[in-house]
Amino acid sequence: KNSKGTSIKVDTPALALRYLGLVNLQMVIPTMAVRHWMPHATEPFTLMKRKLRELSMSTAIAAKELAPFFGVKEQHAFTLGMLLELGKVALIRLYLRTFEKVWQAKVQIARDK
Repeated sequence: KNSKGTSIKVDTPALALRYLGLVNLQMVIPTMAVRHWMPHATEPFTLMKRKLRELSMSTAIAAKELAPFFGVKEQHAFTLGMLLELGKVALIRLYLRTFEKVWQAKVQIARDK
């Protein structure tokens, strides 16, 4: 919102940079990237997507808080903490695809009987 209280649509990188600032944008971009890579639907495992998002964010925040103790930039630690969970995201996406294929095959077998 601007000083008049009206909402502003941020639809260009330049506008986002102006409103958020470079440091904050460095935290937002990895978060949005991981959100984009998350599975879109996790049925029948309804909590899986939320748990993955929470785990990624908590890992990133913990890495950011620990960064000064190890002489690492906070932005770098946050990004690496966020990206650390990408392996789990990839495995879960593959699992969900395999689960869907097996489920559909079993449904087809049940219909054919």
